[in-house]
Amino acid sequence: MNLNIDFRFFFRNLNFIFFSYIISSAILIVVAVMLYAADIQTNITLTPARKIILIAISILSILLSTKFYRDGLHRIIITDQLPLKLHNYQIANLVKFGILELAFILMLIFFILSKESIALVLAIVLFLYMIISKPTIKKFNKEVNISSNKLVS
Repeated sequence: MNLNIDFRFFFRNLNFIFFSYIISSAILIVVAVMLYAADIQTNITLTPARKIILIAISILSILLSTKFYRDGLHRIIITDQLPLKLHNYQIANLVKFGILELAFILMLIFFILSKESIALVLAIVLFLYMIISKPTIKKFNKEVNISSNKLVS
């Protein structure tokens, strides 16, 4: 019975961290758009090569975050103790969100400095990918393949 309480408490904390990422990202988007609307003069232009680099950074961040997340899931699957599984799941999610957040912030910085909409579009794509990557109990059960007698969903 105590295990179920700890499990729910763990996911409540993990979702609190997730929503902190999402809320801070949403605030950054609003600030970036406000700075764009303020019409601050900048001398930075995005050449086609720089735009390709921004797109590559966005794609690479999604691929790397997914790779590190899957590596974390592999560590979870080979672990037999539930507290270690939960700890590794949290680490896998934090690494994933950290990589995505770094690329997201870079895209917003380039948007603010260059006023190029492609940077904002890439930031929003990364933001939406973070949202659909929300950790849930159901997703944990499915990805880690834990029997239902150990957990309560």
